[in-house]
Amino acid sequence: MKRCVLYSRVSTEKQQCLNQIIEMTEYTKRCELQIVKTYQDDSTSSKKEISQRTQLSQMLHDANLRKFDVLIVSSIDRIARNTKECIEIVNQLNELKIDIVFLREGVDTRTSVGRMIFHVFSSLAEYEREMIRSRIMNGLNRAREQGKKLGRKTKINESLISAVKLLRERDMSIKNISKELKIG
Repeated sequence: MKRCVLYSRVSTEKQQCLNQIIEMTEYTKRCELQIVKTYQDDSTSSKKEISQRTQLSQMLHDANLRKFDVLIVSSIDRIARNTKECIEIVNQLNELKIDIVFLREGVDTRTSVGRMIFHVFSSLAEYEREMIRSRIMNGLNRAREQGKKLGRKTKINESLISAVKLLRERDMSIKNISKELKIG
């Protein structure tokens, strides 16, 4: 019997993980999987990075220790806030030879069809990222060609230059001048 873990997350304080847990538990019974642990992130973690979502981080840590063979999640959007994050997590688990099942989407990386579907999703996400990057670079190049200055506006003006010169004449160090005038 393969060892599995359940991961659930809710987005608001009014939501509960219970429905997700029930759905996943029923699935594990049908597939004869042994639940070794359940990880639940509450609404306070929904907008945080992976490292700040305590239960997700703990699950990934346990995965590295090979404490389970299969991860069950009710839906792809429960494991990650965006495609990039999802792919990072899935790739990390795949490297550890841990299978993943997303119930709502019907993606099960234990099967060849599930792996293929996930790789198609991953390829589409990568293509989307490259297209966004390409559009951004084209926009930046066009702005440069039009003579627009990119980046933050400089704080440096004549009075700041004068202040730096005055402080240097008084033998103040560059580090202290930088700190005093709040400039780099």
